[in-house]
This record gives sequence, structure tokens and C-alpha cells, in this order.
Amino acid sequence: MQIYIYMEDIYKHIGQVVKKRRIEMGLTQEELAEKTDLHPSYIGQIERGVKKISLLTLNKLSKGLNLNLYQFFKQNDEKSIIKKPDKPGIDKKIINLIKAIKQNDKKKIIYKIIRELIKLSYL
Repeated sequence: MQIYIYMEDIYKHIGQVVKKRRIEMGLTQEELAEKTDLHPSYIGQIERGVKKISLLTLNKLSKGLNLNLYQFFKQNDEKSIIKKPDKPGIDKKIINLIKAIKQNDKKKIIYKIIRELIKLSYL
């Protein structure tokens, strides 16, 4: 079983952790920005989850907020925010089907598909 990470969810989650911890510490965005050597508006974008941050920035935030890095990636119930999707998208289904075909059969199958598509285009 594969596990997928939804990047948008991670950035929003990290933003929520940053905001919650900043407020717990009684800091304004400006004060946190000063502690972390980041711009106050950048802190706001991180908190809203609209900014994709680097590991370097995450490390600065962890130091400024007195958090361990792993604390950015857990939910309130201590579970990881890494989750699997409900159903794979059509692209993933196609890729999985292709992966399931034996290597030496792939060319034959692709040839047959193309031949059938050409036949259909003449109908």
C-alpha cells in the first residue's frame, strides 16, 4: 500500500501549527518575523498556507517557536498528517495498469492499441 502526501494540506497544516504556537507564545507576526529573520508578511502567508516554504525556513520557524521539526507534521491526536487518498485518480490508474504489464508485452500492447485507434478514426 502506498501513502500519498497532499502538499497543499501540508502547507496549510504547517501554517496552522505556526499560528497556533505563535499565539500560545504571545507573539505578533512581527515579533516572530524578527526572531526568525523572516518578513512579517511572509509569516502571514505561511500561516494562511499560501506559501510553499523550504526546509531552511521550517528550521528557522522551529527554532523561533521552540518546536521540534516533527511537531509540524502531526495532528492534534498525535497522528501523522500523511494520508492516503480515497481513490486514485485516472492518471494513477493508467500508470498502475501500465506498470502491471510485463516489459516484453508493452510494445505489443501499445501497437495493438494504436492500430485499433487508427481503425476507429476511419469509421
